[in-house]
Amino acid sequence: MMHPRKLLLSLTILLLLWSILPITLAQLTLTITVPSSSKVKVDGINSGYGAVIIHLAEGKHTVTVTQYIPLNNQSRLRFDHWSDGSSQFNRTIYLTTNTSLTAVYVQQFRLKIISYFSYSGAGWYDDGSKVNFATVTSPQPMNNTSGPFGGRWVFAGWYDNGTVVTTSNSGSITMNRPHTLTALWYADYTTSQLSQEIMAVASVGAVSVIAGTLIYTSKRSGKKRDPRNLPRKTTK
Repeated sequence: MMHPRKLLLSLTILLLLWSILPITLAQLTLTITVPSSSKVKVDGINSGYGAVIIHLAEGKHTVTVTQYIPLNNQSRLRFDHWSDGSSQFNRTIYLTTNTSLTAVYVQQFRLKIISYFSYSGAGWYDDGSKVNFATVTSPQPMNNTSGPFGGRWVFAGWYDNGTVVTTSNSGSITMNRPHTLTALWYADYTTSQLSQEIMAVASVGAVSVIAGTLIYTSKRSGKKRDPRNLPRKTTK
């Protein structure tokens, strides 16, 4: 039988150790459920993918899950909120009891836009959302031509996989799947508005040929234009 003094010393040592060492028996369970491709970090340490069960001491802890999970180059999952209402994918929790948390994700689709001119609206959007898109107004002058007789680009419409979405330079689309919108423009080399007005005036005047030079006489003024300002006659 142990001597009473030794027994008292042993009890004193046990009480001291109990007060200064972590009480591992008091750990709590944290269960986190996320999609299988989402990484889970707890207190900055990788804890695995998908549903994980972690044993933690009571108190404050940080939990982080993947914000965006790519499915392919046209669709992905976006973290939306936790089952307890928190909207932060990187958050702090206070454990006082066994806790279960589920990360809720929503699917997103990509809107890709192809346009020679500037545009707006491309990006990632939640499934079912309505998105506005637009490009510059039509017509647009051609870069390699100038002046009143230059060519121009005229907007033909927005097309999605060969199907016309709208012939307006702006519109909207529902993102129930990935979309690639192409803004089609066609080259217009017809006479400009200014040249059409000049031709309209010329069509009501009297035209005569004198010594191979084209002379235009206005019915309104009756004055003749100086032949020196007109193009010279060309010969083949």
